[in-house]
Amino acid sequence: METLIIIISVILFVLSIIGCFNPIFPGPPIAYLSILILHFFTSYSFGINILIFLTFFLIFITVLDYWMQIKGVKYFGGGKYAERGVLVGIIFGLFFSPIGIIIGPLLGSFLGAKLEKNDFVSSLKISVGALIGFFGGVIAKLAYVFLAMYHSILII
Repeated sequence: METLIIIISVILFVLSIIGCFNPIFPGPPIAYLSILILHFFTSYSFGINILIFLTFFLIFITVLDYWMQIKGVKYFGGGKYAERGVLVGIIFGLFFSPIGIIIGPLLGSFLGAKLEKNDFVSSLKISVGALIGFFGGVIAKLAYVFLAMYHSILII
């Protein structure tokens, strides 16, 4: 039975890697679920400090993921319309995954910036900021998932 639970945990880790790129499967929470399954349903157990650290790191990464896209827009000169465009783009992009997750915020921030500044080059620059923020979020989520996998490998 323990072998089956470990296999399920490995499958969840694979889904969590996919989820770092596609938010239909939220990568870090799935990795954390895998950790909890290993901890509670097998003879392997994590230290309480590791579980607490991974819990707070999960919350931090989740907030950071959305914040990075908005901050990327701001850093490249976007205003409130561009920020709102990113949020709307993220929501609409979810319906057209996986490519919609990249195109949605990019297009949303571009249109918001275009409404604000009516300058094509400036709007394009701002939308690149949203794209950089997206990839920064992907890197942060992957870091969490690989950290969780590392700790899982250590106990097995």
